[in-house]
Amino acid sequence: MLYFVCIRAPQVREVRLKIPIQVHWELPIGVKKDRHRDWYVSWCPVLDIYSQGETRERALENIIEATQLFLMSCFERGTLATVLKRQGFKQATLGAGRRRRTPNLPKQVKMLKVPVPFLVEKRPEDLCPA
Repeated sequence: MLYFVCIRAPQVREVRLKIPIQVHWELPIGVKKDRHRDWYVSWCPVLDIYSQGETRERALENIIEATQLFLMSCFERGTLATVLKRQGFKQATLGAGRRRRTPNLPKQVKMLKVPVPFLVEKRPEDLCPA
């Protein structure tokens, strides 16, 4: 007597892990009060982005949001590298133990961290097991 056994292969489904990461750009951000109005003007000189707000804090919030949206938009369109190069950005190498120099900035400009959220999608087997 012969028996035939039929074994079905399990359905293979690609699983991707979604890993949220946040990149912080440390950029010079300036805020000053407009002489003609009671509003504050904020700007990011290296990216040529401007915003405003009724208070100093609101102007800072608005410029950070505008910078985030600008960077995310450039990334989504695939133009981030081109835009940064046109704005004068260059790749910098920092060796171990080497400290960054704090740039000499005007009084109303401070270096602020601008968080930009990303979502990395990876297959589990692409992750380093170390």
